[in-house]
Order: sequence, then C-alpha cells, then structure tokens
Amino acid sequence: MAQKLKEKQRTIFAETQFEIRQRRIKKQEKQAEEEVKKAQKARVKKLMLMEKIEKVGLWKTEQQVLENVERFVDENEKVRFLSLQIQFRKFVLSAFHPKKEVFQMSAKGIKFNSVRLTENLIAILNKSLEELDQEEDAETAPPVAHVTTDPQALQRQKEKYKEEAAREQ
Repeated sequence: MAQKLKEKQRTIFAETQFEIRQRRIKKQEKQAEEEVKKAQKARVKKLMLMEKIEKVGLWKTEQQVLENVERFVDENEKVRFLSLQIQFRKFVLSAFHPKKEVFQMSAKGIKFNSVRLTENLIAILNKSLEELDQEEDAETAPPVAHVTTDPQALQRQKEKYKEEAAREQ
C-alpha cells in the first residue's frame, strides 16, 4: 500500500514537473514572438519616418528650423513637420537629451503648439551639436545622428529596413 502511494506521488510529481516545463516553454515562446513583433513594428516605424523625412529634408541647424517653420502658414502643418523632425531624431537617430519632455508632442492631453515644438527641436539640435563638439574634442567617431544625416547613408539605412521587413513577412 505504501509503495503504491509512493509510486502515485512520483507519477503526480513527474506530471506536475512536465506541466511546469511546458508552461515555461510556452511563456518563453510567447515572449520571443512579442519581441519579434516589437522589433518589426519599430523597423516599420523607422522606415515610415525615413520616407517622410526624405520629402521634407532633415533640418540640421537652428537657422534651418526657423526658416522652414516660417515657410508654413498653417499651424497644423507646422506642428506636423516639427513633430516629424523630433520623432525622426528620437526613433531613427536615437538622439539624446537629458530632459525627456523635449521629445513629447503633448502634456496632460494638450497638444503642444508650433512655438513649443520649435523650442524643443532646437534644444535637441543644440544638445546633439554639443555632444558632437565634445566627441570631436576627444577625437572619437562622430555620433550616429551626425553620420546618418547624409542622404546616401539615409538611403542605405532605408534599404536595410526594407530588406529586414521583407524577410519577416
């Protein structure tokens, strides 16, 4: 009787362990799928931003920003193109700024106007130029933001994202 009980407990234990392993494997597979989806979504977003920025051009200096903003009469157009420039720098060029708020398009449910977005974009540009100056002083490679503003480099990066997106489909 005791031996049968012992065998039954071993069987139950083995089954439980097997179920735990199966759940763990399923969870890992699900996490891997989510990571792939997330990476694909990021590549698609970068590709979309690159295509949009090609039409308008990348504004590299404060003067270019101010000139381009003045070209637009409609406030909505100004906001749209300023948002595009900020998003491109954030997602594609991986620009850094200690104040994360400069990358936001709204706060507390209220969209920023073109003046606020212009200030934010200029702050991002100044920080990028500051980092570039520091790196040049240290004789290091220029930051990605500086290298990828070249139209040919942008085109190569765009083709790379297209190939990766095509492979995943």
